[in-house]
Amino acid sequence: MGEQRKFITYLDSMSPPPRIQPMKWTREEIYEKLEQLRKAPKKDPRAGTVASLYNPSTGNVMGTTPSILAGFQWIEPGEHGQAHRHTFAGIYYVVRGRGYTVVDGQKIEWKEGDVLSLPAWSFHENVNTDPNEPAILLGVFDLPLMMGLRTMLEEELEGGYQEIKQEV
Repeated sequence: MGEQRKFITYLDSMSPPPRIQPMKWTREEIYEKLEQLRKAPKKDPRAGTVASLYNPSTGNVMGTTPSILAGFQWIEPGEHGQAHRHTFAGIYYVVRGRGYTVVDGQKIEWKEGDVLSLPAWSFHENVNTDPNEPAILLGVFDLPLMMGLRTMLEEELEGGYQEIKQEV
């Protein structure tokens, strides 16, 4: 019982949060960071090279806004990320390249300009099918929201890859 306890009234807790500052990342900055990261020895076996866009005014190390995280994923030619799932949902926009994503056993092919919705708590893995060119995905996720709600969970699929049961 060494912790200090405190009481507040309803109106005391109604002060507005600090203003979130607008922020811009240029295409050149993003590509430079992705190039730098892809040369680094440590990569995530699930996602490869990822550059997340962090806005310090959110006060949350995972946020582009207080409830959204945006970032770019560079998938090397022929790369196949390992399957995993998490409690945050997402949207992928294919900036460059072609490949497919397996979502709970469903193979969904994509190419530049396509948009893919990723349901929360679904096993998924991304694959670049081009043997020569990288693929780049813009991912937008509600990760900071799930972290703030204390409902953030992740799980890797045992064996690393899903069996494809259906092509969409």
